Amino acid sequence: NKAGEVTKEAIKSEAKFGKRSRPFFVKNIRLRRPKDGEVVIHSGGAYHAHLIEFGRSGGSTITKKGRKVKWGPTAANPVFGRGYEKSKNEAMQTMINEIQRGLGL
Repeated sequence: NKAGEVTKEAIKSEAKFGKRSRPFFVKNIRLRRPKDGEVVIHSGGAYHAHLIEFGRSGGSTITKKGRKVKWGPTAANPVFGRGYEKSKNEAMQTMINEIQRGLGL
């Protein structure tokens, strides 16, 4: 859990885009309790997180009312990837410390 918290905080720090942050996105970055020794950090209720992380291509569609809607491409902003890379050494050291503390070393 402690190593997961380290990584989660690093991801949150990467979720500040320029001079602003996306508060809805940042507050929805969550840590799921470990299951089979694996901690999952996910974007919770931020349904648009995949668009931030992976980007999207431009396109258009016709609505049910017959209107044409266009959107432009969005570049990928791999927040989760950068946060993981930034924190992996500190998270690993946190795991080592917790295991040593648990074994009484």
